[in-house]
Parts: sequence; C-alpha cells; structure tokens
Amino acid sequence: MHRQFFTFGLLLLSFLPVNGQTQTNERVLGGGNIDHFAYPFRDFTFISPRYDRTNYGNSKYFENYTIRGVYTMKGRDHFRLDLPLSRTNMTSDEKVDFGLSDISLRFTSYAYDVGHLFLGYALKAVFPTATTDALGSGKWQLHPGIGGIYFLGENDDKGSASFAVEYRFSYAGKSDRDDIKILAIVPNIDIWRP
Repeated sequence: MHRQFFTFGLLLLSFLPVNGQTQTNERVLGGGNIDHFAYPFRDFTFISPRYDRTNYGNSKYFENYTIRGVYTMKGRDHFRLDLPLSRTNMTSDEKVDFGLSDISLRFTSYAYDVGHLFLGYALKAVFPTATTDALGSGKWQLHPGIGGIYFLGENDDKGSASFAVEYRFSYAGKSDRDDIKILAIVPNIDIWRP
C-alpha cells in the first residue's frame, strides 16, 4: 500500500513542472552573451518532468516518466537527480509492470576552457531502487566520464560539436543479474538556427 501511494505521488508531481532560474554567473564568450545557453555556463536550478519511450520488436516497450532536478554551484558544478517511474511489458509473464525504476545522481563539472572550447568531467551513480526486476538493473553502478564541447560561430551562436567518453560499470547488487560493463563514446554536432 505504501509503495502504491509513493508511486502515485511521484507520478502526480511529474505533471507539475516547476522552473526557477538565477542569473548570477554570466559568461561572455567571443564577444557573444552566453545568457541564451543556460547549461552549463551559468547558475540555475529547476525541477521538470521528462518522458521517453523505447520500442523493441514484437510490441515490447519501456517507458520512463522522470522527475529531474538540477542544481548548480559556483557556475561550474552541476548536480542532477533523476527519479524515474517506469512502465514496461518486457516481463517474463508479458504483463505490464509499473513502478519506481533505478534512481540516479549525476555530478558534472567543467574544468578548463579556452576560447570556444570547454573540457569537463562527470560522475553518475545509479542506485538499484526499482520496484520489480523488469524496471531496473538490480545493480549499484558508477559512470565516470570526460568530454569537451566546442561552440561554433564567431559569437558562439551557430551550434556546437561535442565528444564524450563514459565507462558504465556495476560494482555490487543482485548476483543473479548480469554485471554492467559498457564503454560509451558519444560524438554530437548541434546546428542552431537564429
């Protein structure tokens, strides 16, 4: 009964976006004002709902309804907490499971910048809080990573090119679940239109 009340409360909160922003750490890059690129170059705090769905073959799916909170300190350090409620039919009996998935906490910091280039690092911790096996990994995980982003255009307003490397691994958890060992290499190019 308590689990159902907690799950319903989180779901209800996910439909109430709360945004707050402080502009205490403004940066100027290449003569342009970075004010219109909030993350990760100025202090801000927000709570927002997020939704994503992954479709697999044979009508299988996994949905996330996530409440995401972000808090910035000193303009360089960001903490992000994700509280996901998930729904899936990827179960052994093919019935739909709904409940809390694995909660994660991520720390990101940019350590070095020169001109249009910013370099940083991150560490994400994933906690096995899922209410059923189908909704989570069953493993305690760490995801250390490094990366960089380069802003395009004379005033940093044309887009960005980024590259990140993250190693995801489990270090404890249920012995009957597979260990997690994933090297993620993520290149990305964004083009912004005025």
